[in-house]
Amino acid sequence: MSLWEARLGGRVNIAVKVMELALGIVAWAVLATVHNTYWWGVWWGQHYVMAACVTCWLMTLVLMVLAGSGKFSNDTLNLVYGVLAAIAYVAAAVIQCWNANRNYRYNYTVYERHIISASFAVGAAMLYCADIILTLKLCKCVCIIR
Repeated sequence: MSLWEARLGGRVNIAVKVMELALGIVAWAVLATVHNTYWWGVWWGQHYVMAACVTCWLMTLVLMVLAGSGKFSNDTLNLVYGVLAAIAYVAAAVIQCWNANRNYRYNYTVYERHIISASFAVGAAMLYCADIILTLKLCKCVCIIR
């Protein structure tokens, strides 16, 4: 891999991380607007979804700042984190869709917010998968994708 390819790949990887942060904060913000509890059991899984969004957003920000400052960069950690974050966002999207289905006939505004949050969670999961592929392509020690 040439120096130019490595620099271009690094810029693309940073752009993907910035988009991960953008989609994650939108999923987090939309989910935070669903605050009313009308009856017991309606908001099943909301705490997990909020925890997944907040944790993934903060970890992405910390890893991006550490890698950008040159203090710490570990491709294996980025790969493992990318896989775990993608799984967490997919699970969050499934829970959001399930909650949206349960709330469809009772409160359409809450239904819309669940669907919007789920769609942004799916988008974030797809970006984490793209980040995994880019990390695998740029990583010197792991030669899985060529």
